[in-house]
Amino acid sequence: MAKKYSSNQIVAYLLVAVGTFLGYAIGGYFRSSLIGAVIGSLIGLYIASNYIR
Repeated sequence: MAKKYSSNQIVAYLLVAVGTFLGYAIGGYFRSSLIGAVIGSLIGLYIASNYIR
């Protein structure tokens, strides 16, 4: 059964997107966008997983 995304999932994806964006910003600052993006996405996933629980 296809079910619509819950608001929690939508917020989680937004948090991941924001975390990834911050990661790119941090990476650009340190001239290493790849590491910054990885760190940002990990932070976003961490916040999202804590929010969902």
